[in-house]
Amino acid sequence: VLVGSGLTGAGTGNCRSLEAASKLQALRVTDELQDQLDTWATQNSAGELDADDRQQYEAILRALNVVAVLQAKARLISEESACT
Repeated sequence: VLVGSGLTGAGTGNCRSLEAASKLQALRVTDELQDQLDTWATQNSAGELDADDRQQYEAILRALNVVAVLQAKARLISEESACT
């Protein structure tokens, strides 16, 4: 679960693209999800993560990696554009 300002369609205008980029950059994992990720990481390091939890853990990490790439691209949009 990610928390943020809420994302809607970016639209075609430069200002809307900047707004969407800003909202994307604001997304963060919830404290609850971070706690679960920490638990899974500890269990994984100890070799105690069961198959179902490992599958869920890896899926969430992949999704978070995608979000991180999108956030990096959003930062570039914000840095290169100006809304007048």
